[in-house]
Amino acid sequence: MTPLLCIAGARGVGKTSVAVALVSLLQQHLGKVIAWKPLDVNGIGYQIQDSDSDGERLHQATNMSEHINLLNPYLFNEDLPPLLAAQRDGVKVDEKVLSQRLELLRRRSDVVLMESLAELLCLWTAKHSGLELLQQWQARILWVSGIGRESLEQTLQAVALLQQAGISCQLLLNNTTNELNTDLLQHQWMMLEERLDLRVLGLLPYKIDENRRNATWLSDNLETAFLDQLLPPQVSPTV
Repeated sequence: MTPLLCIAGARGVGKTSVAVALVSLLQQHLGKVIAWKPLDVNGIGYQIQDSDSDGERLHQATNMSEHINLLNPYLFNEDLPPLLAAQRDGVKVDEKVLSQRLELLRRRSDVVLMESLAELLCLWTAKHSGLELLQQWQARILWVSGIGRESLEQTLQAVALLQQAGISCQLLLNNTTNELNTDLLQHQWMMLEERLDLRVLGLLPYKIDENRRNATWLSDNLETAFLDQLLPPQVSPTV
C-alpha cells in the first residue's frame, strides 16, 4: 500500500510550511508525491486576507494536474471545529468520499502527504474523529511541535494518545517564535524523547518560510536518516 504520511500538530506551529517543504524533499528521493488536506476551515478568512488556502499551497508545491477539489474536498467557511463548520455550511462530510479520494491518490503516487486539522479528537464526520480516520487510513504521523510550555504539554498529550491508538509517530520541532533560550530548547527536545520514547528528528530554525529554503534545510540537516525514519522501507511479503 502506498504510504500515507500525515503532518499533524497544534494550530500555528507551521504544519503547512513543513508539508510544503517535505513535498520537495520527498519528490527528490521517493518519486511522485501527492499532497492533500481532506478537510479545512476558515475559507472566509483566506478570502479576507487574500491568501492561498492550505490546500492551494500544497497543490502548488506538488505541481499536480489533479483538480484542487480532489486534494481539498471540504473547505468550510467559518473558523470552527470541523463538524460544526460543516453543519453551518449545510454540508455533510461523506466518509466514503474521503476514503475513495485517498485510494485514488494512493494509486496515482508513490507517497501521499496529508496535512491534518489541529483537531484530532473532535469529530471530522458524523461518526468518526480525525484520530479514528487516521487509524482506518493506516497513516504515519509526523507531529510538528512549537517551542514553549504549552507546546511541550500539548505534544506530550497528543502523541501519547496517538501511540496508544497504535499509530506510528515521529517528532519535528519548529521554532516559529524565535525562541533563543537554549536551555528551554534542549529541555523540550530531551523531555519529548524521554517521555515518548521517540527520537526528535530535528529543529527547524526561525522563519525559514520560503519553500525551497525549508526543503534545502531539511535535506542538508536531516537527509536520508530523516526519510528512513519517516517512511521505513516496506517489507515485501514472503511467498
